[in-house]
Amino acid sequence: MTAKTVPVPVSTVAAPATSPENDPWTSADQAEILEFSHLPPLSNEELQLWQQVTLEMTALHAQRAINDVALQRMNKVHGKIADRQEAKEGFSVKAAVKLGMIYKDAIEKAEQELRVVQRAYDHLTRLISLRESSESAGIDSKRKKRRAESKSTVNVKRTRVSEVGLDTVQPDFETGDQVVAKIEEWILANMIGYAADKGKYEVEDAEEDDEKPGIKKRYFVSSKMLIQIPKDTTNIKEFSVKQKVLALFPSTTCFYQATVVLPPSLTTRHQYVVIFEDDNNFERNVEPRMVLEYPKYM
Repeated sequence: MTAKTVPVPVSTVAAPATSPENDPWTSADQAEILEFSHLPPLSNEELQLWQQVTLEMTALHAQRAINDVALQRMNKVHGKIADRQEAKEGFSVKAAVKLGMIYKDAIEKAEQELRVVQRAYDHLTRLISLRESSESAGIDSKRKKRRAESKSTVNVKRTRVSEVGLDTVQPDFETGDQVVAKIEEWILANMIGYAADKGKYEVEDAEEDDEKPGIKKRYFVSSKMLIQIPKDTTNIKEFSVKQKVLALFPSTTCFYQATVVLPPSLTTRHQYVVIFEDDNNFERNVEPRMVLEYPKYM
């Protein structure tokens, strides 16, 4: 009895390469891990979620290894089919059934891998949400602190800055320059110009007045209470790890003392990673222009 032949299109499914050159964990990934290797303490829920994600990543790695074996088995059968077709030999029903079973097994394994990925994704999404919530709480507290200080010092800001003596040497400020001005705290401001009659510089707060939307307050400030923000980062000095700096707190217009955890040259985002004073040891990213040398007279 002659075996019934079934024409089967031949294609080869490439198994994912596992050589070091094609390893999905690239040097960029390793650098990003280094960037976040000094995370602040996790809450109990965050710790549990992270442990679950770690287990799921381990399971995913194991599942991918199993799937690779299934793909190699499938490719082996495809090779035999190609050889038989090249030799113009028939393809038996038994062989077709076997190939169908191999496909079914590969699909089931792929679905299992997808389930592991989905669980890990869900847990990571939840973990990110918790971390962002914690960090935004720190940002909100900084904003509230500035508003409270602003209300309590409305009548003394101008007089207090005038206590610093008249400028005898005028720095190279230009109208429109971004500067950091010391009022009650260090704030982001725009340079208006030099007021010769007062011997001080006039600056405008970068943030609108909470009580008067659309209005930005102006202050007269001694040059000793001003720091110029670099216009570009091409040739600026990079601060070293553990160095004390004055940095812009994310999502605010206030500068605070901070300590460098990683400089831009060691981060994938090319930003500083810093820990601000009184910020529960959270690590935050700040663009290089907004990280300045801490004033020596402070």
